[in-house]
Amino acid sequence: MGLLDDFSLAGKVALVTGGGTGIGRAVALGLAQAGADIALSGRTEQTLEESAADIRALGRNVLTVTCDVREAGEVAAMVDRVTSHFGRMDVAFNNAGAFGWIPGYELSEADWDRIVDTNMKGVFLCMQAEARWMREHGGGKIINNASMSGSIVNHPQQQSTYNASKAGCVHLTKSLAAEWISASIPCPRSGVK
Repeated sequence: MGLLDDFSLAGKVALVTGGGTGIGRAVALGLAQAGADIALSGRTEQTLEESAADIRALGRNVLTVTCDVREAGEVAAMVDRVTSHFGRMDVAFNNAGAFGWIPGYELSEADWDRIVDTNMKGVFLCMQAEARWMREHGGGKIINNASMSGSIVNHPQQQSTYNASKAGCVHLTKSLAAEWISASIPCPRSGVK
């Protein structure tokens, strides 16, 4: 038995939101390399299928689910589909996010809503649906991908809305971890991207 055996996810299922591109895709591939079967979620079927092909090439089972994390009904349906298909969900990596480099004095309400609703509301809706399922089925791990921009202001980037939403994601994660630890619900963790 080697050191990497301690990190084996053989027999586990991981859900990755925003799993079709970027960090989500890389994390999904890493989880698959560690032995997990993968559920990829995102808004674009084409990128999900491209990532799924690479996961299948690793010999892992994969399911793709199109979902807009800003919509509670879609999030609930995503969790139902993943758990019905695999019969379990051991890890949830909430990564779906939105970005904007927009000067604050030019920022539209629509851009504010798009970024904040994806980066905070979407994380909350996913955590809530995932935790509800995990609580009834023996637990699991919820990981939220935030950003260093939730703790610092990158300059000269003009991304006040992104920064604020990622700071909110970090504090939401801490708040629900504190709330759920006494209720035998899995404690979420916040990552940095």
